[in-house]
Formats: sequence, C-alpha cells, structure tokens
Amino acid sequence: MRLLAISLLLLLALLSGVAGCDLFGDSGTGTSEIAWTFPASNPSSHFTQPVVEGELAYVAHDSFLSAFGVDDGDLLWSTDLGNGSHRISSRKLLEDGGLTGSLYLEHAGWAKAFDKQTGQILWVTPFGDFVKVSLSKMAQDENHLYLGGRDAALQIRKADGAITRRFDLEGHAPEGTTQFAYDVGVSDDGLLYIPTGYSVPGDSITIRGNVYCFDTATGDERWVIEVPNRLWVRPGTPDTVWADVGASGAVVDGDRVIITTTPQVIALDRFTGEVLWERFMPLESGFWVGPTEANGAVYVGGISRYVHKIDAATGETLWRILVEGSLTPIIVVRDGRVYFTDDAWGELWVLDDATGEPVWHDQPLDHPETQELYFSPVGVGERYMVVVGDKYVYGLTKP
Repeated sequence: MRLLAISLLLLLALLSGVAGCDLFGDSGTGTSEIAWTFPASNPSSHFTQPVVEGELAYVAHDSFLSAFGVDDGDLLWSTDLGNGSHRISSRKLLEDGGLTGSLYLEHAGWAKAFDKQTGQILWVTPFGDFVKVSLSKMAQDENHLYLGGRDAALQIRKADGAITRRFDLEGHAPEGTTQFAYDVGVSDDGLLYIPTGYSVPGDSITIRGNVYCFDTATGDERWVIEVPNRLWVRPGTPDTVWADVGASGAVVDGDRVIITTTPQVIALDRFTGEVLWERFMPLESGFWVGPTEANGAVYVGGISRYVHKIDAATGETLWRILVEGSLTPIIVVRDGRVYFTDDAWGELWVLDDATGEPVWHDQPLDHPETQELYFSPVGVGERYMVVVGDKYVYGLTKP
C-alpha cells in the first residue's frame, strides 16, 4: 500500500516542479563537524531516533541498544536485543525518569524496557496475537506505553511490561479490511488518539482512513470519524480522482489533536472529533510520519520533499521549504532550530525555526567516495546531534 503511494507521489513531485519555494543548493550559513563515529554495519536496523540526554546518547543499531558519551563517542554499555533479528522496528526510542530512568523499544514483535545506567533488560513483553506495524512510533504517558498495530492498539504498563488494555478498532471499516495504526498520540488527561489507514479492493478511493479517540482508563471509545476526502486533478492529465487519505500520525496541541494523512494536515477538536481546519496538499505531501508540535506550531515533512511549518490554531502556513530528497523521519524542534534527516538523499538538515532558512545541511564528509548516508531520525541535545547512517553512528556538533 505504501510503496504504490510512494511511486505516485514522487512522480507528482517531479511533474509539479518547485514553483513557489526555494530548493536550497548551498549548505547554509552555519557549520557542523563530525565529533565521533562508531561502526554500524546493518542499515536495515537504522530507523530509530536516538535519545540525547545530558552527556549521554542512547542509540539503537545493529540489533543492539548502546550508550555513548555524547562528546567523544566512548561506548559505555551495549545490550544485545536478541530475538534473532537485526531489524529494529521502532521509529522512536522512548525514555523517562532522567539519567536513572528507563528506555523503551519495540523490537521483533516484543516490547522491551532497559535500565539507562547499565543497559540491563528490565522486562520483555511478547505481543501474542497482536500484530504490530513495522516502523510505527510508540507514545507514552506517565505510567504506560501505547503502540499501534493491525486493527488494534496496546496499552503496556511501564513498571512491569504487562499489557493492561487492548483497543480494538472495529465497526468503522468494511468487513475483511485491515486497519493499520502507525503513530498514535496520547494526552495528559487520558485520551488516546489512533489514526488508521486501510484499503478496499476495487474502491474508487484506494486508501481510506479513520481517527479514533479512546479513554485510556476505561477503554471506552469516545468518538471516531472518517477522514474527510477531496477530489483533485492530477497534473498533466484531465483525470479527477479521489485522494488517498490513510491517516498516519497524531499529536496533541491544547484542545486540538493534529492528524496527518497522505495528502492532508487536519486539526480536530480532541474532545468531539469536529474538524477545526484542514490543509489539503496533494502535491506537497506524503505525510507518513506524525507531525511534531512545538510552540503553537506543527511541523510536517513528506516524500514529496516539502517541509511545512503550520500555525496549529489556524492552519496557516508559516513557511515551507523543498529539500533534495523525500522526507519521512521525525522532525525535532529545539532552541530555535528545526532538525531532520532527508533519508532519501542522506542529508542532515538544520533550519532556522523563525524563517525556515537553512542554517546547515550536508551528507557525511566521505559521501562522494563511500556513498555513506545519514539515515535515522536525528537525536538532538544541548551541544550535539546524533544520527545513525548506513555504515556508522555519528556524533556531530550543532551548527
């Protein structure tokens, strides 16, 4: 389902050109240096965003979870994730409790917790008949983790790994279809938001979607809506078609929940599901990772190569840029800068948050000879960035 949409969106991006937006060819106004590297030989495992906290960086790579000194790359501990699989399915490594707390990861059909100080595995939870979705992004509140999957989502207790609730997605898609839940969102007051996508063979709309809201304490369904759809004309053709509107991610912003679908960014009243505003951008989209919220704005990037900053209250575009390749990793906003990797082109980007202008962007220094790429979403600390490439883990100074 996703591969078909990728091919179509890349074609549309080429047809639409770069009108209305600059494609930045220089490397920006700042500088960044590679402070250290660590070998990472299995690129099929390099999809997970590292955590940078204080003087430490926690990185999932090569079927290991490792802790490094963030300034010099010294390896402090490394834990074999086991399960006979190098592929690490989590898009984001979660943490809590400060330097003495825990790390959480989904790997090869198991949820796992680790001690930050030692890397010791605290608990391991198999999923049983729950079928996870590869490269989904877990969410968390104070006491639980939340993970989307096929036709359901799980609530997992942080203290011991017990599966305390299953949220079944029933009754809002045709019989025989499977709903895929990738990036769920949870609010501080106990509401879980599950965006889904599903396909119906022979349907004029290739991919449809729903958004569910559940009470995390009781498991009760509060509301569910079908993702609104739009007709549009494909560039270079007379064809009017329905868009593919599988929902990919959710983030809470005040009384709103912001949803991404393949061609849309939508704000809903998070208590009722009412649509507050919608941005329909079929030529600037491919939003397959949930949005990032910071300081009253949402940030989205897609395989169409555009990155958008949007006012969370109004839906107004504050800025947008076009990068060299498709964008599917998580966007990070910190200290007036916007950070992300362009995983198709292998570049790491840093933008000015106020203007969207590039501060710095580049591929690894030896890219012309080795074709090495920056690959994972980037982890950002006070002084350093950490990212996993297809051959190394990199620690870089912030520009």
